[in-house]
Amino acid sequence: MICGIVQLLCQIFHIILGISPSIPPQTITTDNDIFNKYEKPSQGASWNQHAINIHGNTPSDDCIQSAYGIKDVWNECCTFMEKRIFSNEVSNLRT
Repeated sequence: MICGIVQLLCQIFHIILGISPSIPPQTITTDNDIFNKYEKPSQGASWNQHAINIHGNTPSDDCIQSAYGIKDVWNECCTFMEKRIFSNEVSNLRT
């Protein structure tokens, strides 16, 4: 099995539309609007040296060893988004 995602980062931006051409839209974000967690790949996953060179994380790093699996991290990220994106708002998830 090849190692996949090792970090999941999500930042929420609230855009408040301008009420007239002279008042432009505003973008608001806070530290509470950032989700940043590492994910621990399955045991025995093969790590690609090219990927390690890009993100700098190795299988023995504390941030990887102490992390949860992708299912748990993804569920936590979804809960994070659900608590911060209200029913009258629109969201756009990009990879």
